[in-house]
Amino acid sequence: MKPGWTTELLGELCEFQRGLTYAKSDEVDISDNIVLRATNIDLKTNLLDFSELRYISDKVLVPDNKRVKKNSLIICTASGSKSHLGKVAYIDDDYGCAFGGFMGMITPKNGLLPRYLFHILTSDTYKDFISELSDGANINNLKFDDLKTFQIPPPKPTPKRTSKTPAPSSKAT
Repeated sequence: MKPGWTTELLGELCEFQRGLTYAKSDEVDISDNIVLRATNIDLKTNLLDFSELRYISDKVLVPDNKRVKKNSLIICTASGSKSHLGKVAYIDDDYGCAFGGFMGMITPKNGLLPRYLFHILTSDTYKDFISELSDGANINNLKFDDLKTFQIPPPKPTPKRTSKTPAPSSKAT
């Protein structure tokens, strides 16, 4: 980061929502109520993986704030594996799926670009931060009170074009 740049706390730039909890007896073979879990975030690519979906009864009313929202991120907040703790996926559409109890949803606010946040939360700096939070802990849980202290650097400013700066050309040379 360049000298003079400031950072802002994740908690000041985002809202956090805990995932949906439900009874084991609510699980069914198929329904319209799909619940995404930590297994639905690919650890290597940080992409959503819809191959192992969990379904709960259509009788369970899922509040809107427990459904993934476009331009948010889902995060694994509890896992038996420290390598999965804190992993995130960008939500590129309103899929209508709920996110489970060991998950959370991070929604940018105050003009923070969702894709920029995704890149920050998949960086080595973020992974080191998560590792330090869970270091020595027997239970691998992330609390938003801890997550909100992560420092977000500002995006690199886009150079301003001046009258001397040529506009990008679409012509092949």
